[in-house]
Parts: sequence; structure tokens; C-alpha cells
Amino acid sequence: MPENTDLCTFCVTYTIRNEEDTILDAIAAHMAMGASKVFVFFDGTTDGSREIVQGLEGVECFETLPPDELSLDVAVPEWFERIKSHFDTNMDVRKQFNTWLAAVKAREQGFDWLLCIDADEIFYPVGQDGKEMPAEAFFRSVDRKYDQVILRNLELVVDRNDVRDPFREGVYFLNRFPVSEEICRYLAAAVTRIFRSPKITEWTRYWFYMIRFRGLASRRLRHPASGRVAPIGYFLGYRSYKSAIRLSEAEQFIFGVHKWQEYTRKPVSLYRGYVLHYDLPNPDKVKQKFGQREKSIYLEKSYTRYMLNTIALESDFDVLEESFKQLCFDEKKLNSMIEKNIVSKINWTEKYLN
Repeated sequence: MPENTDLCTFCVTYTIRNEEDTILDAIAAHMAMGASKVFVFFDGTTDGSREIVQGLEGVECFETLPPDELSLDVAVPEWFERIKSHFDTNMDVRKQFNTWLAAVKAREQGFDWLLCIDADEIFYPVGQDGKEMPAEAFFRSVDRKYDQVILRNLELVVDRNDVRDPFREGVYFLNRFPVSEEICRYLAAAVTRIFRSPKITEWTRYWFYMIRFRGLASRRLRHPASGRVAPIGYFLGYRSYKSAIRLSEAEQFIFGVHKWQEYTRKPVSLYRGYVLHYDLPNPDKVKQKFGQREKSIYLEKSYTRYMLNTIALESDFDVLEESFKQLCFDEKKLNSMIEKNIVSKINWTEKYLN
């Protein structure tokens, strides 16, 4: 097949709340990669994010508003009508609407692809051969039969508790092992059906990865007051993915927060490339992310993140800092994980910010 030489343009969209510590660098990195446009939707933002972002060249800013309060030139799709009653109470629903709106605007402006990610994530274009490549060339390499590209996340590995500039300082990431992940997923699902306990499910994951990687990637988080222990098997954050959609086909699909799903037809998806996820790089981020929320919302999803939430809510910051050290890998363990290809050193983001 002859190589596709057409220029491929891409845009990025964010729905953010209080991300002034990361959003400017996140935008700068993607613009340096060649993003044609960045759409930023503020969702109840109370920090300085607006002032930082507004007025930047190539960036369009919006407040998150229900469709009834917007003057739209196109009809809101029927799939959104089914969920819009949850608009006020569910951020995922607001993000779905914002991303649909960004896709409409990007398509009207003639762009080819739209990438929806979070402010603590950086697009990492890696080709079929496993080598880094320019973002434009990455999208150009995608066969026209594919509607979306699924980008697995690579989670930041924290090796100390004083990281202040994660996009520049954070260079170690957990590799992905799809077969192991599928086995663990089915095992955890079976345990969940039997015991219906997030704690038991989390310990199941812990022991699976303890055996799989001989203890190298596993950690335990102890609550400083109660002494309760939460296990960390492999992923501290989420193990899923984000996606980029071909804009010429976007109206046929439903945006489902992480990927686009069937509406009038099922999207044809290609798994290629990654997003670098700088999740919880320091105690300050833990306090920001978990210290302002109710504990119960994390219990069903992750017992470990529930424990982090509890520590952030119940402890002074110096206690939180000490607890955070339990999430960090020491130099010896980190070197062993690099040697066994569990962890990779990736300097991609620093290259674009410098």
C-alpha cells in the first residue's frame, strides 16, 4: 500500500477543574508536538487556571454549560438527551458533552483528529515498530479504515516524594503487559462477584502481581492512625486508556469518557501509542485530588485510593508526606524493574517543554 502523504492535523480537548499546576505545560507540550488547536472547558474552576490559559494562541476556552444555555448551530445528539438529566451531578456526563462539542467545533474548522485527555496526561506517539515518532506522522500512519486510536496509559513511577515539576522530572513509567492484565481482570471480576468487597478484590490484584513480578512492583500503604493496610498490586492509578477520534466519523459514535462507542455503528479501533499519566507525583497532588472529596465515592472503585482519600482527609500534611513515601520505589528496586523491563525511562515530555 502506498504511504499516505496527506497532512494530518490534530486537536486536544480538556475538561478541567483547578489544574493551574499542570494545564499550561500540558498545553505547551501538545502545541509543541504540532496540535492545531486546544479546547479547554472549565468545570467549576476556582483557581487561576482561567487566567493562565485565556488568551493563549491556538487555545479556545469555554465554561461548561448545559446545552439549553448555549446557542448551538447543530442539534444535540439523541444519545446525550438520554443522559443529560445527570449533567449537574456527574462530571463524566459534562465531559461527554464538552468532548462532543469540541468535536463539532474541530470538524467545522477542518481538522482531522481530536484527542481527549486530562491535564496530567501527555500524548506519547509510538508507532507500530515501538519507536517514537512525530505526532502528525503518527496520525498520518493510521489506515483510513480506523475510526479511533486507543492509547493505553503508562503510569508514572514515583521514586521520591519531593517532585515539584512532574512533566520534567518524572521520567520512569510502568510498562503494559496486556495478557497479564487480562488474566488479572478476569480473576478480580470473579472475586468481586463472590465476595463483593473492594478490599478483597484489591488484595487479589496485589497477590497476582506479587507473583507475576516477584514482588518488585507491589507496595503496601499503611494508614498512619488506624494501622489499616491497603495493597498496591501494580497500578496505583487507572489501567485503562484514552482515545483519539477521526473527526469525519465522530458523529456516528458516543463519547464514553475514555473512548468512543457505538451509536449508529460500532467504531473500528486501533490500539497504538500511549498517554503518559503523571498521576499523584507528590503529596501536594494527593492532597489536591483526594483532600476535598467524600471518602465513600472511592470505595467501590479502589480500596487503595480510598485509603489515600482517607489519609488526605484525616491527616496533617506532614503525616501525608510521610505516608506518601510508601508509594515511592527506592533506587535498588527501581533499577531492578528497569533491568526486567517492568519500567521504562521516557524523556518525551521534557523534550517538548525545553
